[in-house]
Amino acid sequence: MATRRVGFTLIELLMVIAIIALLLSILMPSIGRVRESARRTVCLTNLHGLGHGFSMYAHDYRQYVLPFGYSVRHSSRPALTHDGWPSLLVRGGYVSAPVASDDGELPRQDTLFRCPSGVQELWSGAIPESQTDPLGATAVDWEFSDNQWNRRDKFIHSWYGANAATFATSRFPMTRIPQDSSGRWDVQQRLSEIGAISDVVGLYDGVWTHNRGTTPGGEQRINVRHMYTTRTNIMLLDGSAVTISKEQLPSGGRLEHSSTYPDGQRWPKWAINPIVP
Repeated sequence: MATRRVGFTLIELLMVIAIIALLLSILMPSIGRVRESARRTVCLTNLHGLGHGFSMYAHDYRQYVLPFGYSVRHSSRPALTHDGWPSLLVRGGYVSAPVASDDGELPRQDTLFRCPSGVQELWSGAIPESQTDPLGATAVDWEFSDNQWNRRDKFIHSWYGANAATFATSRFPMTRIPQDSSGRWDVQQRLSEIGAISDVVGLYDGVWTHNRGTTPGGEQRINVRHMYTTRTNIMLLDGSAVTISKEQLPSGGRLEHSSTYPDGQRWPKWAINPIVP
């Protein structure tokens, strides 16, 4: 009576393992792309939520663009608090976010200010070496203060940058108030005066502000962090959020008015006026 063979031979097992390995080698890049796409989509959702906050702020404040920040450091007509744009959004009730008691206490939970492709580290303040440098994907600590709290007691962390330059008030949409030691409060831009707000950048993947025009290399604070450092997300002043390629950033980092861009690089707009004041 013939015996019945049970199980696999060594050759059969090796063939099964080889087939599984082949399938994994085919599937893994696809899985990686799906994960990258998911992170990019979450980031877009965050920026869209922040854009909704921008729109509500403008509605409540006669169409003024949300300031880059308030400053208590300027002696002439200083602000009563020291806040950045994230804390102004939270303080006004336009969005919600955890408030930390230490600048190094980065949130672990999901917030609108946290990009899923960001680095869970605090920004050192240095200018990134390039637009793909992980330094540009770190978090900035923004003060959240009022008359009851001493300065630098509360913080909100953000992985997004603002389209602003601290000493170029008429060039970019977001401004610091007051602007300088003269105590100017008449620098805030209005959406109705900017024009096609669906073309102008408000927030971007990156750190703090590019400060282009006052800081050499500041455009490198715009971080190309999605889809294997080929794509970056931006929020436009109409509250929408879109993904653009690295090539859509102005060549040489020139964040100027669209009239000065080379052909083919006229969108999106960063500067709202072609002349630096």
